[in-house]
Amino acid sequence: MNIFHSYRSVRLFFALLPLIFLSATRSTISHVSIGSKSYFGVLLSVSNSGSDMTYAVITEEADGSKSHRHITKQEFTYIAQGKWRLKPNVHQENLFDKHNLVWGYNERNQIHCPVVDSLWKVRYREMPYMRGASGWANDIYMPSPKQQIYLYDSFGVYNINNDFFEGENMWKLLQSVNSEEWKALYKSM
Repeated sequence: MNIFHSYRSVRLFFALLPLIFLSATRSTISHVSIGSKSYFGVLLSVSNSGSDMTYAVITEEADGSKSHRHITKQEFTYIAQGKWRLKPNVHQENLFDKHNLVWGYNERNQIHCPVVDSLWKVRYREMPYMRGASGWANDIYMPSPKQQIYLYDSFGVYNINNDFFEGENMWKLLQSVNSEEWKALYKSM
């Protein structure tokens, strides 16, 4: 009888474990305290979901501590375009229009912003898993040392492997990537 009860308890525990984890995660993600602010961030590194970039909603507390909630590129575009009312766009403003970025819908009727799809070019000279696609970085898998100094000075990104382009610096990067003059300047470093 004890073996049967402990077996049932173990099965019940493992059956409920995902629910316990999801409820704990959801409460910590949705909790934003007074004095905190949320904004977008992008890390120019392959995400754990296989996307070519890592997108996040970054919440900064009044004490300066930060938390990152990773989101997909599609979630980023829907929130930024104002389709979904979530932090950091609770007023559902079209942030692409606000920052003068071209956007539209792709063949699958998903929001598409060509500049977002070009961000990988800042990091790579050649896309690692797409032969023949050329980027703007002067080293194969990283910007050159001069380019890295420029990214730090212009956007506050010290380590391209670990640091997010955050908030207004992310939008500034997207606007820069949209400029032919900026691309020429960046490639010349």
